[in-house]
Amino acid sequence: MLQKLKDYIESTGIIKPNDRLLLAVSGGIDSMVMLNLFQSLPYYFEVAHMNFGLRADESDADQLFVEEYCLSRNIILHTQKVDTSAYVEQEKVSIQMAARSLRYFWFEELKTKHKLNKLATAHHSEDSIETIFINLIRGTGISGLKGIVSNEIAVRPFLCFNRDDIRTFALDQNIKWREDSSNLKEDYLRNKLRHSILPMFDDLNKQWKSSVLQLGNVIESTEVILEEYYENHLHEFFDGNKIDILALKNLSNAKWMFQRLLSTFNFTYHTSLDIYHHLNIPKGKFYESTTHRLVKQDGYFDILSGKEEHLEEYYRINGDTPSITFEDNKVYSIQKIDKSSFNSTYEKGQAYLDYGKLSFPLIVRRWKQGDWFIPLGMKGKKKLSDYFVDEKFTIKEKENTFVIVSAEDIVCILGHRTDDRYKIKNDTEVIYTIKQTNG
Repeated sequence: MLQKLKDYIESTGIIKPNDRLLLAVSGGIDSMVMLNLFQSLPYYFEVAHMNFGLRADESDADQLFVEEYCLSRNIILHTQKVDTSAYVEQEKVSIQMAARSLRYFWFEELKTKHKLNKLATAHHSEDSIETIFINLIRGTGISGLKGIVSNEIAVRPFLCFNRDDIRTFALDQNIKWREDSSNLKEDYLRNKLRHSILPMFDDLNKQWKSSVLQLGNVIESTEVILEEYYENHLHEFFDGNKIDILALKNLSNAKWMFQRLLSTFNFTYHTSLDIYHHLNIPKGKFYESTTHRLVKQDGYFDILSGKEEHLEEYYRINGDTPSITFEDNKVYSIQKIDKSSFNSTYEKGQAYLDYGKLSFPLIVRRWKQGDWFIPLGMKGKKKLSDYFVDEKFTIKEKENTFVIVSAEDIVCILGHRTDDRYKIKNDTEVIYTIKQTNG
């Protein structure tokens, strides 16, 4: 196995003699075998172990196991314990995405601080096969069919091995490892594929894994040609900040070029295709990825960083703002009315707020995941996403729903429901009304 690893590294060139490596070691069988083999290779390396704190005492025991192994062999080890659950709540992402973001950000920090130039992970060939199927199920472009490859993020020297290779070597060499109990559960798609679905392919064709890996290799080679085409034609419709829609449409491979560009800004394959099929959306409408915002203008799209604070705002309402007009020409009139002279009939979908409780300027923006309010007539919090389900909002209706924010409170879902904390009461002196006057 050691010789096969040497041959693979030499043939692929993924690791050079003078490289300084950071090995990602979880304590599981794959990474412990990798750590064992690299002790017999002529490369400088240090080890990194992240404790995600997701399995209580079991996670701490994993960390202790790696610490004791490295200490007994004088291997430099870096450890980090993180609150993954808190990160999930804060960023509104899945546990898998949270863990990936946390560990790779930390790995980059370690590489910079300790002058290490490459990260090595123990992903093997069957990990790559599972990734290809996951990408197919979730929807992917051609790049997703490569599976796991060595790239600028990390090198994967174990892609030349499969799961049986690693297990056999570990048992023969009496290498100890820790079992992750979560790998046995089928709560995650990868585990369900690994334990229940992919094994059924063995009954159809014993060589199916080799066929899938061959496909990945073909895709990887093909992508080199596609990338060259992309680089040569990108300037025809994109200047670094703006996407020229007419120029895009004139390209012979417009849909693929558009999807390829948006992938660099973390837009998913499905979202990219949806935008492409709606290039004529109204000015001002936008789409968001985890990092960027694509905003429609006259004849082009602006690509902006979605982390900029001002991009959360769509309109500002000052105390004397008479109305707001949306890009689809929908108009909402705004009035301050003394309660003693208020005799208007309450209309469904219009906002009637206690002016004295508002903090100006108010912000009008699209709703986002994690938003909550207290619906008029209720006492408890409700996520907007749950409210939309209860009210049977369509996808299009959700995309076009705006909220009005006072300080950090959502005071109303525009055109739908007011927050109970800002309702008119007996001691209200001035009523603030926001009514749609057209459409």
